[in-house]
Amino acid sequence: MTRITFVRHGSTYWNEEGRAQGHSNSSLNEAGKQQAKQLAERFRGEQWDAVYASDLLRTRQTAEI
Repeated sequence: MTRITFVRHGSTYWNEEGRAQGHSNSSLNEAGKQQAKQLAERFRGEQWDAVYASDLLRTRQTAEI
């Protein structure tokens, strides 16, 4: 059975300001870093066949955490 999971990056400073981000690079804020840590804990021990991700800073920061 194929299972697909969509994950959004953590919250950014631009999210707090209500700014549209589009393909602009913006960093995770402290809340976003906490969200990424919670996500990492949730996925600990999971097996993935493939991961596809954006090349944006906020996505990379979320994945690295």
